[in-house]
Amino acid sequence: MTRRFRPYFLSSALSICAVLVAAETADAQITVESVMFQHGADGYSGTFDRRISLTSGQDGATVDSTATSFFIDGDPEDAARDDYLIRFDDILGGAGIPAGAIILDAQLTLRTQSSDASSSADTTESFNVYRLTQGFDSNSTLDSDFGDGDGLFTNYVDGVEPEQGEADFILGTFDHPIGESPMDFDKSYSASVTRAVQSWVDGDTNYGLAVVSDHRDNDNGWGVHSTGSSEVSYRPKLTVTYTTSPNVQVHEFQDGLGGYDGTTDVMLNLVTDTGGTPERDDDTVLGGIDASTESELFLDGNNDGDSYDTPYLIKFADVEALTGRVYKAELLIATGFSSGVSDSGGPYTVHQMLTPFDTTSVYSDYSGDVDDMLAANEIAPEVGRFVEIDEAEYMSMDVTSVVDNWLSGDPNYGFYIGSDGTSDGWQIFTSGAVDPDLAPMLRIYTVPEPTTFVLGVLGIAVIGMRRKVFSGR
Repeated sequence: MTRRFRPYFLSSALSICAVLVAAETADAQITVESVMFQHGADGYSGTFDRRISLTSGQDGATVDSTATSFFIDGDPEDAARDDYLIRFDDILGGAGIPAGAIILDAQLTLRTQSSDASSSADTTESFNVYRLTQGFDSNSTLDSDFGDGDGLFTNYVDGVEPEQGEADFILGTFDHPIGESPMDFDKSYSASVTRAVQSWVDGDTNYGLAVVSDHRDNDNGWGVHSTGSSEVSYRPKLTVTYTTSPNVQVHEFQDGLGGYDGTTDVMLNLVTDTGGTPERDDDTVLGGIDASTESELFLDGNNDGDSYDTPYLIKFADVEALTGRVYKAELLIATGFSSGVSDSGGPYTVHQMLTPFDTTSVYSDYSGDVDDMLAANEIAPEVGRFVEIDEAEYMSMDVTSVVDNWLSGDPNYGFYIGSDGTSDGWQIFTSGAVDPDLAPMLRIYTVPEPTTFVLGVLGIAVIGMRRKVFSGR
């Protein structure tokens, strides 16, 4: 909506006048735009993709994936693994993403092949996406530039491994939607790559992306369409939503990122099954543990047997010091890699903490499980829930309402994440993650608050105002 104010005069005789003009400032206006990159569509031809195995590989452009299988497969301990590398060149400037853009969302979309190409192209597994930190070409293999070059497979060395410096940010996960399984034939699935695209806009080199399995027991590969698909609409696609509005800011809170060390996290009621039996009388209940001292820990729920209620509390300091209003906020948590049972059906609910905690907090400091804490007003009602969590899956939760409460004056006591009736444990990376890029992250987008202008007029006053145009939302 556009509001136009024409020149006018206000006058008053022998009186005191006050004029209040409230308007949303132009700086608070957000203009959102989107752009899509897909090889062969709308004149774009900058995609290069390659599947790499131990001693060989295959460029995606050489495979008509409508008829020939093209698989991502294996895991970090599987000599038969196939990692997928993809790069979208020439996406910045021109008709692409403008300089200085703030990336609000970026999605990599891959399409499962048909059963005609492969009867096993569908998959019940999930696959993670990482930002590459080194280049690849038509000669790349698992063992050469992405390995130790000895001609033999080495666990956690050969293939795209962040620990080896070949990739860094975990970005998102390809997985079936909630309530559906598997990732089915002839369907498209997307994973977030927002952080990578923003880094390229900010000046980092675009080496591309890697799609890999972090499952320890992945025995179900995924057949996908490549850039060689004879159906252009089936080829890999990068869709980017951005704004060039000047005062939108992105704030990322993660221990180890840019010197930040303000995360406090605690796992309550951690249990050691001392006797190795399902009975509780020989278990040791520690009460709580400083999660920064561990790389991965299990959340769990009570079943009155061998499983105890084990919630997770996490706080990101300094969030409340931000100014403006919250456009979007998301809490990002990586499911553990070290256990073959890190997955969980859930649900694990996320709440705003209404009472403080620190690294010495124990389970008995609070009223009990999620229902008890809700009744005692120790946590607010849930803002969302994690369900159908796969092994090694990178999970995202919209926590805009909680962060907005903090910026509006609520004390920042952090988040509570706990079981809501499940005893199916969920392993997560904590602030003590051996790879800091796997530690929990809080990402917040802010914009300036609307501004109120106050003009005071004393006595006989005449105010001349030039014509102004305000763009309101």
